[in-house]
Amino acid sequence: MAPRSSPRSTSPIPVGEVLLASGIACGIGLGITFLETRKVHFRLANKIGLTKKLGEFDVWGYVFNSESVEWATVRDHRNGFAYDGWVELFSDDSERAELLLSNVDVHKNDTGQHLYSVASLYLSLARGDITIELRDARPTEETTDGSRIPARLHS
Repeated sequence: MAPRSSPRSTSPIPVGEVLLASGIACGIGLGITFLETRKVHFRLANKIGLTKKLGEFDVWGYVFNSESVEWATVRDHRNGFAYDGWVELFSDDSERAELLLSNVDVHKNDTGQHLYSVASLYLSLARGDITIELRDARPTEETTDGSRIPARLHS
């Protein structure tokens, strides 16, 4: 039986093996992070019919983590506004609906009247007071000269 290494041992540390093991550990960590972030295990289980679970805490997280969500119209029923913009960021909070929208047009919710446009807008609203319409591209309207411009919301 070979003697065990001790703190006083003069055996050289195999640097190559340590670096290889560290590299493999980092690769495994990144791979697991990717699989968890993309919820690959839940998607696979959904495809083969094992579960209908989303893999997120709620539908909010599932929807906004979807790669197809780009443009959203947030209708604030309590205050009577509609915000149409590009979804930049969203909260993970299960109580408040926090969104950061960019290229935002603000409208009256009941008439569709355009009020103003802003480069970006932070919203923090109670989820029960809003509805959100999602699409993968901003709708456009054709102008009289045949060009396309961003469409205004209509009620």
